Amino acid sequence: MMKFLRNSTLLCLTVFPRNYILEEAALVAEELSVTKMNSDSSVTPCRTLAKRLLKADRQDLLLCGVYARREASYGNIDHARRVFDMALSSIEGLPLELRSIAPLIYFWYAETELANDPLNSRESSLRAVHILSCLGSGETYGPFKGQPSSVQLLRAHQGFTQKIGTVRSAWVCGIVDDQSVSLVCSAALFEELTSGWTAGIQILDQAFAMVLPGMYLSFAPKDSTSNASSFSRVYESFLHFSD
Repeated sequence: MMKFLRNSTLLCLTVFPRNYILEEAALVAEELSVTKMNSDSSVTPCRTLAKRLLKADRQDLLLCGVYARREASYGNIDHARRVFDMALSSIEGLPLELRSIAPLIYFWYAETELANDPLNSRESSLRAVHILSCLGSGETYGPFKGQPSSVQLLRAHQGFTQKIGTVRSAWVCGIVDDQSVSLVCSAALFEELTSGWTAGIQILDQAFAMVLPGMYLSFAPKDSTSNASSFSRVYESFLHFSD
């Protein structure tokens, strides 16, 4: 059954290429199929299929992101980082239409770092801040080497402010897409990590107020505990309201 589902999804991808929802569905179906046959494998079950798909389309950044998240979900965070780093490091050499999806990859990467750190260690937070700083400042991405400087953080903060201004102009025209939503969520997560929960929530409040003018009540959590999954739920909510 899972093989049939995987093959059907792969067939859909020939009609709708680079659709990350279909790509994730195919990888998950592959995982379920392989796990059923060999539950003792220490390798992420979808790795072979993911590499085959990437070999067929080396510029599919969204597939890189989807695959990296699947690796992380199986505890292979180092492997996931290598895939994410490869994807983000290759962005500069891609056509403009492909570079435009970069915010989604950055957001997924930062979210993955935080979600796969049950001990809430400082390193994961620093890694996430580094990732988001590169997005906000517009600097060429490079793998994590250490804590971002205060100058880098300031540039990222200013960069996000400018980018959100551009996003708002697009939203006024009714253009709400994956790229703009992930940029807003990235900015909010960056502010939460560097300035506190309140600063992150303020960005989300302003964004939701634009998507649902006159209808939205503040996105106020029951407590102030940082939780990367909250931003995932916000991201999904944005896409739901923009349909």
